[in-house]
Amino acid sequence: MKNLLLGLFCLLNFNLASAQTINFDDLAGDFNPVPEGYAGLSWNTSNLTGVVDVAPFLVPGVDYTGIQNNALFNAYGYQGPNTTIIRAINGGAFDFLSGFWSAGVTGNADISFEGYVNNQLVFSSATYNLTGSAVTPVTLNWLGLDSLKISSTSAIWIADNLQVNVLSSPVPEPETYGMLVVGLGLIATVIRRRKSAL
Repeated sequence: MKNLLLGLFCLLNFNLASAQTINFDDLAGDFNPVPEGYAGLSWNTSNLTGVVDVAPFLVPGVDYTGIQNNALFNAYGYQGPNTTIIRAINGGAFDFLSGFWSAGVTGNADISFEGYVNNQLVFSSATYNLTGSAVTPVTLNWLGLDSLKISSTSAIWIADNLQVNVLSSPVPEPETYGMLVVGLGLIATVIRRRKSAL
């Protein structure tokens, strides 16, 4: 029984160890939208995200550790306050662990994050003030999201080296976990009774 419970625990937590780094370097940095389904996510649910080669926009002598080569950006940031929503494709779920953000050459931008599970707001972040001459590491470690909402003020942000774990299927709702535990309890009871009958 202990082995069964240990196996179940490992199965439920397997996805935590398989995060991928999304750095956009395999896409052209030509301002085109991120393709639907890239890295298992939908990038253009709200607003438009694109990929830009950041090299021409970096301030000389500034440490841009975490952002290099190609990076994600919110294409309509120059038009005013905006929201970008990233979702898992096919109704799945994903973990958003961390990433690196900067305001690029557009001055300052305030951004904040919200995480949704089963279309309910579950996580909210602090507001991060981005500048064009520094990189801000953002660590959230939010698990089981069906969408990540990024709200920003009137400025374009760039992001790179996102640590994301796309789950193969939607995260079970709490009721599903409850039924699983009850089912395991029933199986354990049957096994115990059979052993005592022998």
